[in-house]
Amino acid sequence: MIRNRNNKKVKILGMLVSAILLVTVWSEVSLASSIERVKVHLSAEDFDICGMPVLDAESGDDAYEVWEISAAQGFAGNTGTCGKAAGPGRAGEEKGGETAGEKERNEMESEGRYQYEVWLSAQEEQFFSVMEQEDICFSGEKAVCTKAVRRDSGQTLVLTFYLEEPGEITGCIKNAWMEGTTGRWEAAPNTETYLVMLYRNGERTGLPHRTAGLSYDFLPLMQQEGTYYFKVFPLTEKGKKGESTESGQIKLDKSTVLENQDRWLRQAVEMAGTEEIEGGVFTEEDCRVFGWFPKGEKIYYVEKDGCLPQENWICEDGEWYYFDAHGKAKTNCWQEWKGIWYYLGKDGCMEREVKGGDIEKIFHKNNEFVKIR
Repeated sequence: MIRNRNNKKVKILGMLVSAILLVTVWSEVSLASSIERVKVHLSAEDFDICGMPVLDAESGDDAYEVWEISAAQGFAGNTGTCGKAAGPGRAGEEKGGETAGEKERNEMESEGRYQYEVWLSAQEEQFFSVMEQEDICFSGEKAVCTKAVRRDSGQTLVLTFYLEEPGEITGCIKNAWMEGTTGRWEAAPNTETYLVMLYRNGERTGLPHRTAGLSYDFLPLMQQEGTYYFKVFPLTEKGKKGESTESGQIKLDKSTVLENQDRWLRQAVEMAGTEEIEGGVFTEEDCRVFGWFPKGEKIYYVEKDGCLPQENWICEDGEWYYFDAHGKAKTNCWQEWKGIWYYLGKDGCMEREVKGGDIEKIFHKNNEFVKIR
């Protein structure tokens, strides 16, 4: 009888312990919260050596934090430090995540999109649930998630994504220098055009000028003694200005200034096509006249500070003209700009026609028409 009573006591004690453990486990599970959606804010200010935007990431919720963000492996068929996206997929477990079909993957590989990974860490009492692509939201830079993998029983979530486009991020100009009167610089990633400004003795001289090239001749502005340098800014397609790069300084003495003045005068004479203007001898003052200088098939335009448009468009009386690196208007040729080819006529004007009333359209190389914005 004693044995049986003890057995009953042991059984009851065991049941109580099991109940306590069950309640404890249930309490812990009930306290843990499932993260059903994630938000990550992306920002970038520069590009790395591979041409990839250098991204920063911030968590959009207190339930998790950003642990690390980095470029994914593999780019353009290589196994370097730059990556390409593999296609949209469903967020799943480490060994069970689904991926897109080969068609989507091949399309993105051919476009060479840059791929990144961001690691998210859940806070205590939190864990990441299995998510669909629509449950993963990026803000700041436009990005698309291609893969999501849960690790450490849902405590870690690794997101693989690519940027749809660099947007308004512009890279840095690594180097700029002066060669005589010409400023030169290295190209910057995701830059459509450049803004250049010349300085003499620490003060800006002349106007700011835009160019799609990697050089600009400041000859008309370097006609006095002094110390010169220039600043160049990268500009995105929408005109956002990046950080400037400053060239080294050069000092012009009297003899160099006289050479510049002579070269500037000879340049103006060539543009005018004559050494006489209105019966008089062409002088330095005539160099300061701005506007059109047509000479046969050569057409020039002088801006108000004496400089010439270089690798850039100007609009005069509603007509568009494009000028080469030497400041001469291009004629009877096609000119590419932002992926579209435009035709420039014998007078340098961009060819156009009117269709459907007052809607103006311009020629491009595929013999179709694109509406002028």
